[in-house]
Amino acid sequence: MYVEGLVLAGGASRRMGKDKLALPVSRGASASILQHVMNVVREVAGHVSVLVPPDFDVDRDRDMWLDVLRPAPRSVEVSMVPDLHQFRGPLQAMAAAWPNGSETKLVVVAAGDLPGLSVDVLKACLARFHELEALADTDSTVPDGVLIRRKGIAQPLLGLYQSAAGQRLQELVSGGEQRLMRALQHLQLDLVDSDANGWPDWWTRPVHTPDDYQHWLNDA
Repeated sequence: MYVEGLVLAGGASRRMGKDKLALPVSRGASASILQHVMNVVREVAGHVSVLVPPDFDVDRDRDMWLDVLRPAPRSVEVSMVPDLHQFRGPLQAMAAAWPNGSETKLVVVAAGDLPGLSVDVLKACLARFHELEALADTDSTVPDGVLIRRKGIAQPLLGLYQSAAGQRLQELVSGGEQRLMRALQHLQLDLVDSDANGWPDWWTRPVHTPDDYQHWLNDA
């Protein structure tokens, strides 16, 4: 089953006051938060698209992106997709960057601001999807996606979707929808609960503010 990766990296980082995705993933690290997320997604995907700001320039931003653009151990190709609808929200971002390859079955989605993201999180979503898929001929339906539930709240930017689900989101955006959570009501989604699995908090916790980042550095 062919799996694509989609990493969202085009946000404004207003609450952080600077580009949070370019911050070191840990004290003294050369890799950024975004590079960490990219490397995790590459472990489960055959190709990764990363949504970048519309003014992205490989040469100008070379220091930040050099490691991302290097071949991964699994030689996973990375494509940069400019966010032509920047700052209009995650629904528009996902719809604009959604991989539409004919071979794509599943799309693993991750926000770029998860400094402690573990590949076990993504593998758990994949395992749950395959479990439900195996039961589809008996007493269940294959969901449109499997998302992480953190602190009782579904995380639409951390999980996986069937390729056709992204096409449905694109249709909703074309029809004027702007809210991601409202758009997700049109999909059948299953959830993997981070608390029930006993995962460390930072496996699924994003950083939004300087305080968040400091807490992460203290805990990392």
